[in-house]
Amino acid sequence: MSYPSRPERLFANWVIPYEMIRPADLPVRESIRGTAVSVNVCSGGMLVVMDHRPEIDQVIKVSIPTRISTIAIDALAQVRWAEQIDFPPFAASYRVGLKFLFSPSI
Repeated sequence: MSYPSRPERLFANWVIPYEMIRPADLPVRESIRGTAVSVNVCSGGMLVVMDHRPEIDQVIKVSIPTRISTIAIDALAQVRWAEQIDFPPFAASYRVGLKFLFSPSI
C-alpha cells in the first residue's frame, strides 16, 4: 500500500524572531517585533506559539535558524489561522499557522 507523499516536517522548539509588517496604507508605518517558538517546520510553512493573536492574513518576517548557529534564513510568511491554547499554564498563548510566501515549488 502506498501513501501520498507529504512534505517532510522538522519538529523543533526553536526561538523564532519575527517582525510583523504593517501595510503601507496604515497611518503609522512601524513594525512589531517579538519572538515565537516553533512547533514544526516544513517547506510550505510552520506552526508556532506566540504570546498574542496576530490578524489573519498578516504578513510576518521570520528568521528561521539553521544547523549553522550563526546563520538564520529570513522568510516572509502569512498568518493562515490562529487559536488560543486552552491549557492553564499556556492560556495566554496562541498556536499560529504560517504559510511561507514566495517559497520555491519543488
